[in-house]
Amino acid sequence: MDAPAHVLRGGNTVDQLPIDKFIGHGIVIDVRDLSPKSEITKEVIESKLKDMGISSCRDMVVLFHTGYDKYIGTSKWYEHPGLGVSGAKFLIDESVKCVGIDAPSIDHESYPAHKLLLENDIPIIENLTNLEKLLGRKFKFVALPLSIVRRFS
Repeated sequence: MDAPAHVLRGGNTVDQLPIDKFIGHGIVIDVRDLSPKSEITKEVIESKLKDMGISSCRDMVVLFHTGYDKYIGTSKWYEHPGLGVSGAKFLIDESVKCVGIDAPSIDHESYPAHKLLLENDIPIIENLTNLEKLLGRKFKFVALPLSIVRRFS
């Protein structure tokens, strides 16, 4: 789970984000048809939402199913499609609560989607698995961050 402090000096840590960022109606967007390292653009998201009969993902938790969770532990794991700038801006404009993916990162180096989402206090959840089980289903998403206090001696 990435919070703004992951990339922004002085950004909120996970415990400083409102708890409702991690709870909400969820949707899984199936992007398994995209080629390796391709971008999940605004146009891709809008097209997939339309195919799902969804006009808006406002205030939802949006999860991307790349299918790359099956490649964990291989070099192919890092070739997953990633969220592009236009896709990230679209999700920001939709005021989504949280974004997740079944891959090691929501995007690729230089990590523009990370920066855009986290600058707007939209947390990112990575390394999800079994998202295919949620395709086409309505569900309530709950991913509460652990309350861990680090003590230094």
